[in-house]
Amino acid sequence: MIFIAILYAFLCFFLIINWFLIDTRNQKKIQKKKNLVLTNNIDEYKVSVIVAARNEEKNILYLLESLENQTFKKKDFEVIIIDDNSEDNTTKIIKDFQKNSLLSIKILQSDKKIDYSPKKKALTLGINQAKGILILTTDADCIADENWIKTIWDFYKKTEAKLISSPVTFHQPSTFFEHFQVVDFASLVASGAISLSLNVPNMANGANLAYTRSVFLAIEGYQNTPTIASGDDEFLLAKIANQFPNDVYFLKDKNAIIITKSSSNWNEFYKQRKRWASKWKYYKDLKTKILAFVVFLFNFNVLLSIILFCSNLLSFYSFCWIIGLKFIPEFLFLMIILLFFEHKKSIFFIFLIQIIYPFYVLLFAFAGFGKEYEWKGRKLS
Repeated sequence: MIFIAILYAFLCFFLIINWFLIDTRNQKKIQKKKNLVLTNNIDEYKVSVIVAARNEEKNILYLLESLENQTFKKKDFEVIIIDDNSEDNTTKIIKDFQKNSLLSIKILQSDKKIDYSPKKKALTLGINQAKGILILTTDADCIADENWIKTIWDFYKKTEAKLISSPVTFHQPSTFFEHFQVVDFASLVASGAISLSLNVPNMANGANLAYTRSVFLAIEGYQNTPTIASGDDEFLLAKIANQFPNDVYFLKDKNAIIITKSSSNWNEFYKQRKRWASKWKYYKDLKTKILAFVVFLFNFNVLLSIILFCSNLLSFYSFCWIIGLKFIPEFLFLMIILLFFEHKKSIFFIFLIQIIYPFYVLLFAFAGFGKEYEWKGRKLS
């Protein structure tokens, strides 16, 4: 058990070192290429921002306003919003905004035919009608930094990337529940960023994902990906990385951060995390499956040590070593990531969250094996 704790400590320090090496690795890959020279003769726009929206009347306006305020020239990008059969005033709000906006906004309607993945279907509809060289996907409940498009486009020009994953975080938290989500989500984003940097990609977030329209069409989009509702981001990442392993990047730039909403209650949070956890069993890549098992093993090791200590089967000395080897390196890693996302207040909640986290991992490890979950008012599998 102490050996497993030592391995986890080494893993945390490995993650810390490689978080700081992301920019260096990106630069090395860039130096191997010449700057990309692009013309806009064939494509009408440089960038197409694609958003699948369902029942987002409370959020969509904030996203549109953040896109209106982009420093990237409006003539160089379009916004395509696919209404995924909303049952509220989402489309009306978009049309009202459109009347006084300088943005090029196109509203599409996803058909009502029942599908295993309505979001993938909606995104595909938008991409097929897009006229931009680079596709940027985000969600309707997000807010973009004013330099979001410019930062990603400039990085694309330097790298000739086929896919760029960029950071996502939550609004500044005020409650413990929100701080918990901020810390948890930051660790996921950072782990995905580091894995991508090491050319073993396993995580990305569709709220901030960019890829060329040509590569999406060349790999036939979501065809031959697992037939489940979730995974419009990670399965696409895996598919592109498999064919173009040296052309996928994580952009570690604060100007590229997308801010999204955290779950407002436990029930909503549970449904979201269950949906995320359900993807792991569909991964074909052995390294990704091993990673999922390792994360489970390290957290189960803590739970087991607590049980053995309370049963007088583990000495106090050994117990302290196991807890210390997990909590201290993990705290340092989480603190560094939270500072990047400018969530300084959340650092004070890390220790309490660390106590809860092993139980949380165990819960969703088993919840992810469920065949059905609810999303946007629909039961999906």
